[in-house]
Amino acid sequence: MVRDAFKSSEISVIMSPRTCIMWAENFEIFGDIDHAFKLSFLNKCDLNDQKIINEFYQRCFGRELITNFE
Repeated sequence: MVRDAFKSSEISVIMSPRTCIMWAENFEIFGDIDHAFKLSFLNKCDLNDQKIINEFYQRCFGRELITNFE
């Protein structure tokens, strides 16, 4: 989903294999997959990208990471 959104210019960032590895490593450290995702990828995105990526995350995991966008 992220790569397709990047290709169609919906978002300006891409999730690389290195980012996926960092996500897994952060999950091992913190034991919280949502927190690990935020640290590894989401926090590096601008607000518009965060909204779209949050929607993708909700589709995949059945829960939202962010409920209040300011």
